[in-house]
Amino acid sequence: MNLSTLTTTLFGVLNLVLATETLLPKDKISHTVSSEETDQNMEIPINERDIPLTPISREENPLCCKQMARDWLSVSTMCATAASQQIALLPQSACYITGNTCKPLACYGSAEVYFCNDKPYPQNPPCAELANFVAKIQGECNAVDDKHAHFVCGQQFDTGGFNVVVKRATDKNVKCQKPTFDCVGNSIWE
Repeated sequence: MNLSTLTTTLFGVLNLVLATETLLPKDKISHTVSSEETDQNMEIPINERDIPLTPISREENPLCCKQMARDWLSVSTMCATAASQQIALLPQSACYITGNTCKPLACYGSAEVYFCNDKPYPQNPPCAELANFVAKIQGECNAVDDKHAHFVCGQQFDTGGFNVVVKRATDKNVKCQKPTFDCVGNSIWE
């Protein structure tokens, strides 16, 4: 990693942390381990130092929902930003994923962020980097409606075989955090 890349990554994480102070109070952020993430239906603490980090090698551009044949709906960019901030503050153990699975990583307002592993082996990329994947999707897949509201929907891949999806929450089993500010908007691609 060169100095420029490191500086850009650190600057992005710092901006997320600083923005979080105003948008997402820390006492509103939580993560519980579900039965899909463990072999048993119980919380299992994972020592973050024991999990090797997966190297990041993000592909150039994300796929935007309007370019894909998916039934995903776009979501308010502000809700996606809040979900990204949740991810940046997660403990590293929350970004561990087993092989050939997808799991919800964050859900805020109407924004749902999924983390998917297409490889047969577990992966553990840095949570802050997954938050940066959301930011990349927002930068490339942003749309504005006639009322100047901003919306986003897309999928960012890593060459290591995992990806992040940002879309409107539709999974009834995932409980989204209720917004502490008005971030919810209607999709323009319905």
